[in-house]
Amino acid sequence: MSTFTPSNIKAIIFDYDLTLINSFHSAFEIYKYVEQELSSDTNITEEQLKSLWGATQAEIIRGLFGPDVDMDVVLNAILIARKTVGKDMKLFDDTLETLNVLHKKFHLGILTSATSSIVTYFSHQTGLPLELFDVIQTTDDTTVYKPDPAVFDPIIERYESQGIEKDQIVYVGDSPRDYIAARDADIHFFAVTTGLDNSEVFKSHGLDDPFILPRLQMLISIFNEV
Repeated sequence: MSTFTPSNIKAIIFDYDLTLINSFHSAFEIYKYVEQELSSDTNITEEQLKSLWGATQAEIIRGLFGPDVDMDVVLNAILIARKTVGKDMKLFDDTLETLNVLHKKFHLGILTSATSSIVTYFSHQTGLPLELFDVIQTTDDTTVYKPDPAVFDPIIERYESQGIEKDQIVYVGDSPRDYIAARDADIHFFAVTTGLDNSEVFKSHGLDDPFILPRLQMLISIFNEV
């Protein structure tokens, strides 16, 4: 990987959950609602959901309800739950300001383990303007998922078609699986500790301190001189 130089960057790609949108606690309430609706004896805990966080929705559902769960039944219950207990999902306080500032100078993208319907629904609910992003890659667009570095292949191809090379891209995420996928794909990475993992977790995986940010807004100052 080339040395990170802010002036060389042309595209910034973001993870979605717990990077742009504060989603964990609402997601937990949604799964607890589903558990009740299914009369399940699973007794889902926050620790269980934390251990699965960042996986695809299908992987999370199987991890919480068992490998033989009826996926359609759970998904239908989730759709109902979104309209009630999922209403508290919000953007982080600095999400919109950060995106609006960076959008003036950079191509912006999203690469997430969420489905397209989840991104569309909760972006509308929270007021996240998807028109700021010229590429949005969800689990519907690939057969591999983080931390597999091949997850970046489709979005890299899209940007390369616009004349943007891989070393001109930065990925921003909140979890070690985000970092591992980006690192192994030779893509520059910034961590934000707005998720479930603190700076020490990222350091234990080899990420240097200057690339670990407590808030998304700090990206503005990093790229301010570009």
